[in-house]
Amino acid sequence: MRQRRQSEAPRRVRFVIDHCVPAGVARRLRAVGYDAWTAYDAHLEDASDESLIIYAQDRHAILVTTNRDCARLAQRMKAAPVVWLKVLEVDSEAAILRAVDWLQANRLPIGRVLRVPKRADLALLPPTRR
Repeated sequence: MRQRRQSEAPRRVRFVIDHCVPAGVARRLRAVGYDAWTAYDAHLEDASDESLIIYAQDRHAILVTTNRDCARLAQRMKAAPVVWLKVLEVDSEAAILRAVDWLQANRLPIGRVLRVPKRADLALLPPTRR
């Protein structure tokens, strides 16, 4: 793992929370010090998955979703990085904390999807062809 130089500032990770993700995930992220806002906060309550992916990309943020189709679309678009919480709603806050632990040690590249299941290992999914 690369050592950070004294003069380098830590990366500021920002999150956009999809409609399908409980608002508690954004609250949990803010409670541990991250910038996080929901699609509703951004007045994007009726936005398509594609629009949310582009919105996250434009704001240099990671899109958090529980929607498999959104995660797959993000893989094809190769636009914003996405955290796919592959869990039940009740497990979403614990899952985002697992993702944050991973993100503290790893970079989530643009166009990649981090799949976060309830118990199995996290998986970094590669982009796919259109």
